[in-house]
Formats: sequence, C-alpha cells, structure tokens
Amino acid sequence: MSLQSIKNGLHAWDINTVDAYLIKENIESMGYFSEKIPISISDIKENRKNNRFKEMIIDELITKMENIKQECLTFLRNYKTLRIYFVITEPDYFGSEVGVMASKIQWQNMTRRSINEENYKEEISKDIEYKYVNKENIPHDIIVERYNHIINDNIDNIHFNGSFLLFYFDIP
Repeated sequence: MSLQSIKNGLHAWDINTVDAYLIKENIESMGYFSEKIPISISDIKENRKNNRFKEMIIDELITKMENIKQECLTFLRNYKTLRIYFVITEPDYFGSEVGVMASKIQWQNMTRRSINEENYKEEISKDIEYKYVNKENIPHDIIVERYNHIINDNIDNIHFNGSFLLFYFDIP
C-alpha cells in the first residue's frame, strides 16, 4: 500500500474514532486508556525502513493526541493530572499505541519495568543519551523520550531487543 493510502487511513482514524465515553470508562476502571494504531503487518514490513513512514505516523499520532486532549478537557475535568501519550515501537511498529494515563503507577509500569524470573526477563530502561532531532513538526509542549526494551521469554521462546519512542504531555 502506498504511503498516501496509509496516511489517509490513519487520518480518518485520527478524526473519527475518539470515543470520550470509552476513554472515561477505561480511566475510571483501570487508570488508563490505550489504543493500538491501525496499520497492517504488511504495511509495516513494506515501509518500516522508510523515514517518511515514521514521520507520517508521528504527525498523525500528534493529531490523534490533540483530539483526545479535547475530549479529556470536556469529560475528564475532575482528574488532577492526565498524561496523553503515544508510543512508537521499534523496529517493528506493531506495538505502537496512543493513550491517556491518570495513574502514576500505570505510567511507571510502562516506563520502568524490570522482571527477573528464572524463565522470563524483561527490562525497560530510559535511554538518557537519546536526543530527538526532528523537532520541527513537534509541538513545544510534547516531551520525547526513548526507552530500551529487552524481553527474554524462555517458556514461549520469545527474544526481543528493541526500543520505543515515547511522546507525551500533561493536562494539568
């Protein structure tokens, strides 16, 4: 599929699928709301090494964040702080998502995970050396961080060494 076709699909998703009731229900029951980005595995495999593909996803996710922000300002005014975010997983993009967190515990679970069991090890650590360089299209209130993500699951034979870019801002 062409980049323009993927962009058109993402743009329709950005504009048409912000469900304030679902966001509110998830925030109240779990402390967060998240939604995976609607991109097929074949589109990811075909385009993942293309920098324009990554920039296009970032642009569309910023639009989605702004739409979610408007819904949160309307329906979730009683929360002290809400953090709106999106994650781009690398190298495969498949775990990429957009969401809202009202729970500091959930945020820490996403960004500071460390599990060390006999058959399963998972580590997420912030890459303190990382500097996001392509900031011309990023609004000034969005913070960008990079995290390393390593999984060694000897039970299911899953071994993953990747990273994710995390873009977020708070609604005070």
